[in-house]
Amino acid sequence: MAWLRNLGLVVVAGVACKREPSKLDSVMIQPVQTRIALDGEWDEPAWNARSQRGTFVSEAGGEARPYSEIRLLRDETHLFVGFYAADEDIKSDDAFDLTAGSFTMHVTADGRVTPATVRAAVDRDGTIDDPHDDDEEWVIESAVPLAALGPSPVTIHASRCDVTKDGVKHCGSWQGAVDLDKLGRF
Repeated sequence: MAWLRNLGLVVVAGVACKREPSKLDSVMIQPVQTRIALDGEWDEPAWNARSQRGTFVSEAGGEARPYSEIRLLRDETHLFVGFYAADEDIKSDDAFDLTAGSFTMHVTADGRVTPATVRAAVDRDGTIDDPHDDDEEWVIESAVPLAALGPSPVTIHASRCDVTKDGVKHCGSWQGAVDLDKLGRF
């Protein structure tokens, strides 16, 4: 168990992408002690007790609407990235985009993920591609190989755009910097 103590991840997290990464606050992402099942459900205690959370900010400033959130965890081989999307009308091409250094990922509400080296799962509360009802949300769990992130520190940028039922496009994003060379403790 002592080796688990050395699996921490320092993140420099910010609430707005307009802030310079050098001016972001430093926080710790705690290592997970249990296996994360990639099923789109955040039912493992680590997602609530240990993950670093970030709320997306709109392009105009302030909390993005519809609400979006990123959560970050890690183990010895993967960065686990969780996304939450409030969504009144879930469409199959609704998506989150993530850039971490030179690594990029695109995950859609219907479960398509690029690149294929990333494992991901989606859980939806609502019907996909049915504008006649009111949906609630969708959640993504993904596992990004740490080796794919490149040298530390790594700047992470996550974004999402959504077209609401009134036809208005809303976009939000989150940005932070991950230093994989600094190790945290439990």
